[in-house]
Amino acid sequence: MKLYLQVLLFMVSVNQNTIAQVYSTGVFKVENGTNLYTTGTFTNKGTLTTDGNLYLKADFVNDNTVSSTSGTTYFTGSSTQNITGTTKQVTFYNLNINNSGLGVKVADSLDLVVANSVALTSGILSLTGEAQLIQTHSGVSANSTVSGKLFISQQGTSDKYKFNYWSSPVNVGGQYSLSSCLYDGTYFLTNSFTPSAVVYTSSYDGSQSNPITISNYWIYKFINQADAYGWAQIGSSGLLNIGEGFTMKGTGNADGTQNYVFGGTPNDGTYTHSISADKMSILGNPYPSALDANQFITDNLTSFADGTVIYFWEHWGGGSHYTTDYQGGYSTYSLSGGTPATAHPDLTQSGLGVITPKRYIPVGQGFFVQAATGTGGNFVFNNSQRKFEVKGVNSVFTRANQNKVASAVDVRIRLGHEDALGFHRQILVSFIDGTTPGIDIGYDAKMIDVSANDMYWYLNDEAYVIQAQPYYNIMELPLGITSSSEQIHKIMIDQLENFVEPILLIDTETGLTYNLSEGTANVSIPAGTFNTRFKIAFMQTTFSNPEVELNSLKIVYNRGAKNIEIFNPNQEEINQIDVYSISGQLINRLELDRKPFQEKITIPFKQSTGVYLIKINKSSQPQSFKLAIY
Repeated sequence: MKLYLQVLLFMVSVNQNTIAQVYSTGVFKVENGTNLYTTGTFTNKGTLTTDGNLYLKADFVNDNTVSSTSGTTYFTGSSTQNITGTTKQVTFYNLNINNSGLGVKVADSLDLVVANSVALTSGILSLTGEAQLIQTHSGVSANSTVSGKLFISQQGTSDKYKFNYWSSPVNVGGQYSLSSCLYDGTYFLTNSFTPSAVVYTSSYDGSQSNPITISNYWIYKFINQADAYGWAQIGSSGLLNIGEGFTMKGTGNADGTQNYVFGGTPNDGTYTHSISADKMSILGNPYPSALDANQFITDNLTSFADGTVIYFWEHWGGGSHYTTDYQGGYSTYSLSGGTPATAHPDLTQSGLGVITPKRYIPVGQGFFVQAATGTGGNFVFNNSQRKFEVKGVNSVFTRANQNKVASAVDVRIRLGHEDALGFHRQILVSFIDGTTPGIDIGYDAKMIDVSANDMYWYLNDEAYVIQAQPYYNIMELPLGITSSSEQIHKIMIDQLENFVEPILLIDTETGLTYNLSEGTANVSIPAGTFNTRFKIAFMQTTFSNPEVELNSLKIVYNRGAKNIEIFNPNQEEINQIDVYSISGQLINRLELDRKPFQEKITIPFKQSTGVYLIKINKSSQPQSFKLAIY
């Protein structure tokens, strides 16, 4: 019997029936072991439970709650069917697509959750826009394909000179090659079921043809390798295991993005990648949903090499296929947060990354990992790491504002550094209860691309771009700086997250303290590497005295004679006097080795008005002070 069923505010338990249309505003349940066949649109505005088998020949609309602990939902229409709804989420236990028409379209930004299996018997399951598929069971994949497939799109560069690091959210026969699963997504918005296969060329350049053309030359993998010579060119026909990443350049339009479509069996379940000790691989999000980077790192803590986390390549310019002309670098993400890319030292030193990695890794995104020293590592992807998250959405940790942080909200300090040419680097410290001043695997991240003019956290005798600490306001964090020549280095606050205390830069060489909370510090630094000279502090523990009299010493400026005069009535042993500008540049140095020691020391000083630092090196404790000349 066929009928139209409208459900109001009462429980309906359905056995085997055929219904023309369902419009439910109450409680509706398909009992376990029973079948319900519908020929019209099924609209749920109440509470729907589908523990039996639900057969749908038209659209499914969910505007409230759907749950399921057993059974299968079948889409069996002969024309296009749609999964939509204002709640932007639909949950099934098993899903079977057996559409004899084009297939089933899932609305943009809808979270399609399947507890167990997805069977693509016939027709396309098309995830449009930011729609994603999440499966929640444990263990190996429960998915199968007969003649159907999943389509899901992602945006990459359209510049024929720029690399993206990719991974596929689908497979074809348990592995994948680009020729088997990559499609032209240019018209996917209006053509969600029959995108054209990509064309591949042996030329260096892709093109905006119809369908688009991709260069085979730039398709590489990097799996279980020790250094940069381990890239393997695979082209469009080379096979990759699920979860392995690859590189690819764009289609020729330098001004925008290119939409690509992946088509095949949706990846699902647990995938393990074994990497030898200290070696690296490009892996990637293997699922047709976002991947929670925090969960991935936490699940694989023992597999990461100390001080390494997830590294993403960002390519922002260069206009050339020559590697030395590339403008790009590696951004970093750890459990402490993310930092944007800075121009890699082996490439053209120009530009700055604009993407700061966030907690959720988008569909199709590839990334670098390095395995632990000695043991290597098994990097595991599993369904518990999957998360519905559209691109651009953030996530937060927790902290409380006490003398010692106790995790209530995110607390992060992002410091910036610029050299004389404007090369910009950002480093991050996150204050997280439970971390240590040493190396915390998963939280602290080494800087893998230190440049000739750069700044980093100096931790465990190495350069780090991210570190996590338990917060104390009396702490000092060593800051390393490299300088290719004597020049002004600018050190600044890029961004603060839930931090309001002063941030001080201490120069232990000059004795100067800069309050970064009040503005950028311009520090003159000679050529060299300085790993112990600078510190970041949060309360003034190093001398910065505005007075002109220290113990028995007295300093004055004789304006008429244009001299700095130091009075030393106790004839203390003074070996050297340095005069610095407020930016830290050495202006004058006077070395003293005469005895008896002088009661008055005169230093010619014809500089302009301003504030200067006088550092007096004595046999006892050195002393420093500021002298204002007006």
